[in-house]
Amino acid sequence: MEATIVKNDDFQTVGFEIKGKDGKREFYWGITPNSLYYTKSVSLTDEQFASFIRISTQLNELRKFQSRFFSIIQLNESVMALETAFNFQDIVKDIENLEKRLELMINSLK
Repeated sequence: MEATIVKNDDFQTVGFEIKGKDGKREFYWGITPNSLYYTKSVSLTDEQFASFIRISTQLNELRKFQSRFFSIIQLNESVMALETAFNFQDIVKDIENLEKRLELMINSLK
């Protein structure tokens, strides 16, 4: 598989794209490659590709958690009557950690 890393003028990673052997986009993060940014193509192993998919899946689930949680709460009148607050700080920290891990994985590709 081939991946393209996208960097801005300060050479910070701002995007990433993985294409399969058929040229179809399998995964992306941030800005897609275009002529306004610096790009670098690298080869990926199947194991590296699987790692990107795993982290992406975890991020998507965590990002949806809060809305799903409140959808369930609204269906339970006894919980709604409590008028309590909920702290999602652990979820926010998990999302931040996974985003950092994803960026480190991208930046470690040669």
